[in-house]
Amino acid sequence: MSVGGDPVDGSGSGPDRLVAARMRWRAAEDRLYPQLMADPDAYQRVISVVSAVLSELRRRTATAEELLAVEAQPAEILAAATVDRAAAAGIGDEVLLRAACSLRSRELAAATGSETERG
Repeated sequence: MSVGGDPVDGSGSGPDRLVAARMRWRAAEDRLYPQLMADPDAYQRVISVVSAVLSELRRRTATAEELLAVEAQPAEILAAATVDRAAAAGIGDEVLLRAACSLRSRELAAATGSETERG
């Protein structure tokens, strides 16, 4: 399976996959948040969705490998997070999940104290 041209099915080498995933996740944040700055209400709604997805990721993932695995399941993760998709209308599931993955990745890196994880 490919999301945005990047394999998320477990193919590729471990460190390279993680570096590529972190780049995707960060790029999603970089696209998402600036476009919302002009609309504070939309910003609040989308942040609540990303926060709910992040909570679901905390429940499901304890490692970077687990985080990589859930990236292939945006609809399932968003459904499990019981988010109001209307609150983030116009923003794709992949972008919302990737933004939450970026946050979770940094949390996992901080918890392990790994410099390479913080990328």
